[in-house]
Amino acid sequence: MVLARILTPHEIGMYSLCVAFSGIASVLRDFGVSEYVIQEKNLDEEKLRSAHAVAFITAWSIGIVLFLLRDVIADYYKEPALVPVLSVACLNFFILPFASPSYALLHREMAFRQLFYIQTTTNLSYAAVGISLAWLDFGPIALAWASCLSILVQSLYVAAIKPRETFMLPRFRAVKGVLSYGTMFSSSRIIEAVGGNSQDLVIGRQFGFESLGLFSRAFSLIEMFTTYFSNTVSRVATPAFANSHREGECLATSYAHAVSIVSVIAIPFYLFMSLMAPDIIMVLFGPQWEQAAPIARALAAFGAITGLSNLALNVLTAAGQVKRRLQITMIVTPIHIMNIIIASMFSLQAITYAWLCTWVLTLFIYEYHLRQALSFGFIDLWKACRKSLLVAFTGLAIQVSLFLLINEFDAHSLVRLIIIGPLAVGTWVFLLKAFNHPLFAELLALYRSATQRLKTKP
Repeated sequence: MVLARILTPHEIGMYSLCVAFSGIASVLRDFGVSEYVIQEKNLDEEKLRSAHAVAFITAWSIGIVLFLLRDVIADYYKEPALVPVLSVACLNFFILPFASPSYALLHREMAFRQLFYIQTTTNLSYAAVGISLAWLDFGPIALAWASCLSILVQSLYVAAIKPRETFMLPRFRAVKGVLSYGTMFSSSRIIEAVGGNSQDLVIGRQFGFESLGLFSRAFSLIEMFTTYFSNTVSRVATPAFANSHREGECLATSYAHAVSIVSVIAIPFYLFMSLMAPDIIMVLFGPQWEQAAPIARALAAFGAITGLSNLALNVLTAAGQVKRRLQITMIVTPIHIMNIIIASMFSLQAITYAWLCTWVLTLFIYEYHLRQALSFGFIDLWKACRKSLLVAFTGLAIQVSLFLLINEFDAHSLVRLIIIGPLAVGTWVFLLKAFNHPLFAELLALYRSATQRLKTKP
């Protein structure tokens, strides 16, 4: 919110492009090491040392390659200012491998309290450095330095918690198992990363950095759900599914329950964001981002589809089905990139429809692979999500009615959000109870647990 009022769309667009290149490179940097550590059934010291070895070799190699290519990338996009931003972004690749296996080990051990402290400290350091440097007119390089220093803070924090695992010497005796898993996993992730960042690479070249900044801001608005919820749930879901798999439990049952819980949060969120996107952008980011509103509205409406499949990759990864993950990405990504390129010949808005095609196609392909791996098909998905859909669309109908009523009085964006936002939350909770959704029982249990703790607290 602060950076959107300090940096221009052009500057945000420049940094978004650097993030796109760094994001693609980061997949190769990790080479599936983190996921290997989380899912490996018989993780011992030798395998952990080998994971460190792979992490260092791949990360430093990718960092050097990206550093050497920075001038080529800047020349292609005709923007010399990209060179220093990419140079700073490369530093992340030399810092991360020191602590990434240990960080993955915390996920494996489900040490979520420690992970909470790490992430909070890391995010606060990123915000402090990014805002301070942007305020001092550093431009887009402010965000590159913020990312670099926050990664350093994260690595130091992890090292303080797990010094033995962080500073153990790398070895190569068990590297074959790491490479075997990592090759499959990173192959699928690199294809996913190319597909997921393809719009940035195309928009930056086709429409310029200001248009890229507008699209990135719109996309980041709907990505708030991924950033603040899905990623958090994934950090819990993958090790939890992996633990169930190691214990021989039925993953289909666990996945069905997880989908029912996640979908009733995801789908209402996206529908609310689609309805209120112009007001949210105006209040959070200011009038200079007004042109991002139609893009955000369309992306949010289409993004509701992802609420039905948010955890599909997590359960496949936890079950060791990395080959299926690779097969999915090898089908979806080329089609997505082709759609992005075709859409870019028309308009920025047209690119949103490329995402609609991708999300629909992905849902069908997930269904096929989940049916093959877990015997979980569309009928099971419908059973898991039918109450979530009732809650979401009933709530949307109420919100739209109020939205149309308030519009008659030409209310300010902030006023509309203050009125409709709390109503959306209130009706959501009411509908959870009315439709007897499983999440209501979970929320009730959390409430009773918190109340009991307060009563017993001295």
